[in-house]
Amino acid sequence: MTDADANHPIDLAELDTATEGDHELREELIGEYLLDCESRLATLRTALSEDNPVSIRNEAHAIKGGSGAVAAGGMVAIAQELEGMAESGDVAGCEGLVARLGEEFARVKEFCEAR
Repeated sequence: MTDADANHPIDLAELDTATEGDHELREELIGEYLLDCESRLATLRTALSEDNPVSIRNEAHAIKGGSGAVAAGGMVAIAQELEGMAESGDVAGCEGLVARLGEEFARVKEFCEAR
């Protein structure tokens, strides 16, 4: 991996390894991930506004898993932190993490659309 690759929000080399170099499968996974994550982020924001730590935890967990499947390390890290905070019941503390998750997702989406 080059230094430039290290700044990418998705580790394409890792994803290529996971998909055994099947670029069609890689693109399908990324496309499905983007749609799913966008929907889950909307649900997450609703759960935050409704002060619902169980839903926040569940959505963060799902985002963490989906992000791991496409090697989006930044998303995994933030979602994991959010999941833990929601599990502790600290909904107020989740607000900043939800915002960071949204920002990181925008970076992932921009990267995917630009390649």
